[in-house]
Amino acid sequence: MLAFRLVFLIAMVVGLLTAIAVSSSDRDERNGRSATTAPLPAATLTATKTVEAKLPHDGPVEANVGDMIVLRFTPKESDVLELDAFGFEQGIAGDVASVVRIVAARPGTFDLRLRGAEKTLATLKVAPRPPISGGTAAS
Repeated sequence: MLAFRLVFLIAMVVGLLTAIAVSSSDRDERNGRSATTAPLPAATLTATKTVEAKLPHDGPVEANVGDMIVLRFTPKESDVLELDAFGFEQGIAGDVASVVRIVAARPGTFDLRLRGAEKTLATLKVAPRPPISGGTAAS
């Protein structure tokens, strides 16, 4: 009986936390703000790689879902770097070498923009995560 109560209590806490998370996400979307992307499953996080690019970059910066994208550049003026699709924004200083790290959270093509300059700094092309190989032993 004690084990049943413990399992029931844990299920209630998980359900409550899920309801709070969904409620916060819905509220952000209603207020016109981008909701943050849910964290990747643990199995995905262990297999990520780092994709580095120096800007300006010829063509899009290509990565897979779960990859860490590291962008290096030196903006001419201070501005705010934004990637709306991932709920990302970061202030950057002018004439200072900058490094920006973004986790490729979902597949698609996304513009990384300078808000004040109203220009696209880079285009990120994120492909679905390839399957992780690791089959089972043959019988």
